[in-house]
Amino acid sequence: MSAEDDFVQSLETFFQARLEDVHTMLPGRIVSYDEDTRLATVKPSVSMRSLHGDILDIPPIDSVPVVWPGSSDFSVRGQLRHGDGVVLYFAESGLGGWLRGSEDAEADDETRFSLHDAIAVPGLNAISRIPLHPFRTAKWGMASKGLEIGGTEDDKASIANDTTDLRAILEGLQAILPTMDAHHLALNALVPGYATQATAISSVLTKIKGLLA
Repeated sequence: MSAEDDFVQSLETFFQARLEDVHTMLPGRIVSYDEDTRLATVKPSVSMRSLHGDILDIPPIDSVPVVWPGSSDFSVRGQLRHGDGVVLYFAESGLGGWLRGSEDAEADDETRFSLHDAIAVPGLNAISRIPLHPFRTAKWGMASKGLEIGGTEDDKASIANDTTDLRAILEGLQAILPTMDAHHLALNALVPGYATQATAISSVLTKIKGLLA
């Protein structure tokens, strides 16, 4: 091996060794989750392999912020149970000062892409562990073990659980409300002062029609 080849190999070994401390993304599983702080303890699901071929198990990472979609105007939240899958991203600066503060913060130190500076996004699972929450009538939306909120194939609203289909209830109301208004008119003729609910019923029917359209 020439001196040049030896130098190149040494450089490759050096950079590979340095990259062992650079972390970007890993799948993980929830160990515990605090709904109030939205911090989790997460166990990375894939071990690392060292430059020399050794398998390095990564211990659980504490105080990992969990990312839920939201803004100052709305918030999406969910429960995370032991074993739920997440994707872990590792920051290029220390997050401790920012996480503990209320405004923008300086990095705690020169650490970059550390295992201790992770955030978690729920939903990443191995194929065999993907949770199956089948829709009842919806084709898209959100579903859990007992509830779905979404839209049908023809873009109609769907809200249902194992026992109740809200759309079916609203369609039933849409069918019977005109009859109820006719009854009110009849009662108003028989009982002086019994006011008709025609305006209110008409308003409700318009809103139901708009939702079911």
